[in-house]
Amino acid sequence: MMLTEFRSKINQKNRKINSKSDFHKFSSKIEFLLFLERTCALLNGSDCSRWEIETIFSNEPVEVVPLDELHTYSDVDTFNRLCTLIIFITHHPCLFDPEKGSLKTLVDAMIQAGEFHYDCSASIRKDIEKVLKPYGLMPSHPMKKGYYLGTAILSRSELLQVFQLLQAQATSLTDSASLSVYETFKQRLEYSKIATSDIYPVRAIANRTIVDHDLLPGSSIAHTPQLIEEAILAGQLLEFRHLQGAARYPNQAELGFFKAWPLQLVFHNIAWYLGYELAEGASQGLLCFERLDRLFLGQKQTQARDMKTQQISLAKLQKLYQASSSIYLGRDAQLQRQYLSAKSGQRRHLEITLELWFSDYIFQFVSEGTNRFPKNKMQMSPKLNGITPNKKEPMFNLPKTGDPCFPNRFRVQLPCWSVDDIDLQRWILGYGQDVKVVQPPQLVAKFTEISRAMGSIYA
Repeated sequence: MMLTEFRSKINQKNRKINSKSDFHKFSSKIEFLLFLERTCALLNGSDCSRWEIETIFSNEPVEVVPLDELHTYSDVDTFNRLCTLIIFITHHPCLFDPEKGSLKTLVDAMIQAGEFHYDCSASIRKDIEKVLKPYGLMPSHPMKKGYYLGTAILSRSELLQVFQLLQAQATSLTDSASLSVYETFKQRLEYSKIATSDIYPVRAIANRTIVDHDLLPGSSIAHTPQLIEEAILAGQLLEFRHLQGAARYPNQAELGFFKAWPLQLVFHNIAWYLGYELAEGASQGLLCFERLDRLFLGQKQTQARDMKTQQISLAKLQKLYQASSSIYLGRDAQLQRQYLSAKSGQRRHLEITLELWFSDYIFQFVSEGTNRFPKNKMQMSPKLNGITPNKKEPMFNLPKTGDPCFPNRFRVQLPCWSVDDIDLQRWILGYGQDVKVVQPPQLVAKFTEISRAMGSIYA
């Protein structure tokens, strides 16, 4: 059969392919399906050999393909358009202009980049509907906010920004889990010829853990946070005990071995903490935080609970944390339950009013901390410069004290257990002679005693 006659028959079978068509190595249906499978695997993060990556988009021309093996994309030009679309979306994910919509935004961007020289919206729409979505290269759900393929949801510049943030967390906070991901991320970027050595660290995390893991006992769970992460996600009950010689606060009872539901790992100020819920004993249900380096695991437990229950307990933990002055949530499970169940207006009898008076010098710094405590619980005297972020902001509506040494008033409502919060006491004490504690009585007495002791030291 002459080639001209063969192409004429092709034209009768499939109008997408005309008598001027050129064919490629994926022009047969089987090869095209293999091409789509390998491309889908690559886009979704599956392992793919270097040979496959290099040859997936190669375009070796083919003279003749059996008639019954042809498909819509057997023509080189049509196939090239599909490959161009795949490559462009992979490198420019989630392009979206609300005035144009996803498709128009994508096509205009490709025209502007010189990929196409005409409006091919209809063809691109069919490529998406007939290939990218049905074969799993693109998610099947409606993509009204821009297109992406597989797991490629970030552009090159966005990848570098995420890399810098991960680098800061992994190195500054000694986060072993993040460090592992960071090393993999760095290696993959290098494989992609995206340089990381010359990245300027525009952002950094200045906090760092005070704990040297090399000096910890081998049994400390700070060495194996991934085991705790796995237990959290599995809803697994764990048995803990405090390491011998670990620091204990005066109001912190010795529990011996205790069973708890691990809920979340949190970095707070100086170290990594575990948020957990006690599972037994007189304080069953108590939500609290403890430093990872102070705990070790006891006997393996078989009990587990579902993720919904885990999420409910985590929500309670976070609610208490957000209401409190720091990660100290008290030592009374019944009090926590009352606080969580009470309506906003009924929590007054479960709260204390902390009132501090400040000198002008210190108040200019204190008044900048508008997010130190819950905003709806905090009030202050007007800022010294007379400027507030918003004139309607009720945070700066307290009257002056009338005291020439401490003319500026600060007031915040906190859960009643905050009177024993060491972090809160340390914050107040840090202002020295430029602060006066007015409420609550428990803290007034404590700081009066501290002032006398300090006075005797410096007398």
